[in-house]
Amino acid sequence: MSRLKRFFISLLPGIFLIGYNIGTGSITAMSKAGASFGSALLWTVLLSCIITFYLLDRFSFYTIVTGETLIQGIKKHLHPAVSWFLTTALVIIILAAILGLMGILTDTIFEGINMFAGASISNAATAILVGVLVFGILISGTNKTFEHVMAVIVGIMGLAFIIAVIYLKPDLASLAKGLIPSIPAEAEGSDNSGLVVIAGMTGTTVSSVVFIIRSLLVKEAGWTLKDMKSQRIDAANSAFFMFLISAAVMIVASETLYAEGIRVNNVPELLPILVPIAGSFTVIVMIIGISAAGLSSLLPNILAVPWLVKDYRGDQNPLKKPRNWVIFAFVLYCSLGTIFGIRPIFLMLLSQASLAVLLPLTIISMAILLHSGKVMGEHKLKFPETFIWVAIVAYSILMSVLGMKGLLQDLQNLFG
Repeated sequence: MSRLKRFFISLLPGIFLIGYNIGTGSITAMSKAGASFGSALLWTVLLSCIITFYLLDRFSFYTIVTGETLIQGIKKHLHPAVSWFLTTALVIIILAAILGLMGILTDTIFEGINMFAGASISNAATAILVGVLVFGILISGTNKTFEHVMAVIVGIMGLAFIIAVIYLKPDLASLAKGLIPSIPAEAEGSDNSGLVVIAGMTGTTVSSVVFIIRSLLVKEAGWTLKDMKSQRIDAANSAFFMFLISAAVMIVASETLYAEGIRVNNVPELLPILVPIAGSFTVIVMIIGISAAGLSSLLPNILAVPWLVKDYRGDQNPLKKPRNWVIFAFVLYCSLGTIFGIRPIFLMLLSQASLAVLLPLTIISMAILLHSGKVMGEHKLKFPETFIWVAIVAYSILMSVLGMKGLLQDLQNLFG
């Protein structure tokens, strides 16, 4: 096997997480942040990705040392009720999220076909076509085949957004200023508060689901302490490309929508607005990128629900591909939700903010396990590293508070 081929194979676990993490939820959050605040919140993306790298490494370390996934570790060493609550809450959030993912993916493809293909197709027909595509990908081949398909989709997504940034030629001084922490004023014309936008950005990057899935992937890979260097490189690759792609999306929105005073409430509907601002080329590239992001996140999200349930039940092979009828049921659920007109953008941001609310529970649970000599033995975390965990817990609680305030404010606006 050539060195280049070995290198790309080593990236596959990380690419899976990139695809899972950078979906239309992330595109929505980053686009909304860029359109509402320009590049002022780039620091949030950078900080979130640094925290994500550290946590990916530590969650992997726990599984490598104990041979347990996080869900099983919490169930065994803390309390089954905590494990049950975490699993149930995440399943509910994912079920809400995949409706939004399918909705935005369908709407984006629908807009692209009607804008550039010179064809007229209904939204319902587009949803059915997307559902058939998703079902076909999920039932074909093995897990390895699926990983390679994900790698191709993620590659297309990343390339599309980076090309768009290069084409727009953003001001580097403005981008550098965005890396300095600041909290901008509220933006008018948006149906989500700034608090939900910030919490959503954190929730889509520093995500409980990503860390829990990471522990499953590490156990499946059979990594040992000898593989810690490879695991750390893999985690670094994941975090770096998460930052690169997320920042690219925010920059595109900042250079086009923010400059024109346009706020994002529906990503697909703003595509025609972008044509006179950024040109047809940029819009076509954005459609490709958003569609790839939707696919790369929808596919593993559908698999994540049975994975989480089987992991909680103690299944020895939780990552085994679900039966075709289970996959079909999830795809049908997504397709029908889209056909009956779920409002996707609002739903996606609420889902991501809810993930931020669950984040402290996940991080505090892992911190307790990693500091336990009974669980970790000689590998328990040393005292100096405790300061890092205190800082991360404080950050996650802050994001949780922002998420709760934003959710209450938006729900009041919705029903008040």
